[in-house]
Amino acid sequence: MPGAREFVNVRLNQLADQIIRESTQNTSNGTWSIYFEEIQERYHVPVSHNNGVGPMLQKILEARSELAELEPMEDGFDMVFYLDYCPNLDKNEIPEPEPPAMQMKL
Repeated sequence: MPGAREFVNVRLNQLADQIIRESTQNTSNGTWSIYFEEIQERYHVPVSHNNGVGPMLQKILEARSELAELEPMEDGFDMVFYLDYCPNLDKNEIPEPEPPAMQMKL
């Protein structure tokens, strides 16, 4: 089908926009998990690691400036956002940064 790849890319970019927007608005600590089943139910896009859509969506999400880290799970994605993009943070829920590891001097 001519134009199918472009259609899929546009749709997945729109999906990534929605996921990022909703996640950053709803996280209280800068982290969020989204599951493939939830994506299917809410956005009507079948996503899995095996159907090709999952890896495509993962690449699109990983390129987003809001995301500090994306960890693929068996059934979804764990995301860590830069806190500047999360307007509804609860200061009590934000994890303390770990101190840098002590470097051994030789």
